[in-house]
Amino acid sequence: MDDEEMANMALTLCHQTDKMMCAYIENLEKGFVTEGGIKERMYAARTGYRQMLDARMRALETENQQLKKRIKELEAELKRLGERV
Repeated sequence: MDDEEMANMALTLCHQTDKMMCAYIENLEKGFVTEGGIKERMYAARTGYRQMLDARMRALETENQQLKKRIKELEAELKRLGERV
């Protein structure tokens, strides 16, 4: 390879690298616009987790109330059965 061919190959390599870097930056920009930055994603993850915990807590509280009601019903039934004997 002579000097001219080596220079052309180096220039081609530079152009290909530039094209790939521009495409990579463009991809990063699209990702930032659609998904947001790291802080936004961290906030979404935290709030999503908290919402899931809140929903689970509400479900458990509802179940707890139902169980307490059922216990009172069973205690009343036991009392009635005890009075029969």
